[in-house]
Amino acid sequence: MIVCENSETVQVLPDLPGTVAVGGTGYNLLDLFAVPWVQRAPVLYWGDIDADGLRILDRARHHHSDVHSVLMDRAALDAHRELTGSGGERSQVELTRLTATEAELYRELSATGLRLEQERIELGYAVELLRRTIDERLHTMPAPYQP
Repeated sequence: MIVCENSETVQVLPDLPGTVAVGGTGYNLLDLFAVPWVQRAPVLYWGDIDADGLRILDRARHHHSDVHSVLMDRAALDAHRELTGSGGERSQVELTRLTATEAELYRELSATGLRLEQERIELGYAVELLRRTIDERLHTMPAPYQP
């Protein structure tokens, strides 16, 4: 399953075998993650690369045991640096469910207010990375989720 922060992103995604994509949930993840089959499915989470997006990722991991971030890292940010803006929320709230590299990026984005909205990321770049990540994840999943 792919969960996107913004519904606009889901609307432009091509069919990705072995996945269901949902979007526009933002902080309202609890209802989605309460669905029994969703609770059992591995989740790829793709949100904005900003402090808020990483806080949502942290919350997603609070409600679901298998959430992997995608397109929310330094590589995606650097590849699209010319599309960044300012105005992201500045916050120093400690997040305990981020990886070390995600936490480092969160601290930087929180201090600077820099942001890259997910819908600004070039679609071909995003789809290629999503396909690669889905393929890697499908080969490491338990039997019920293998194609």
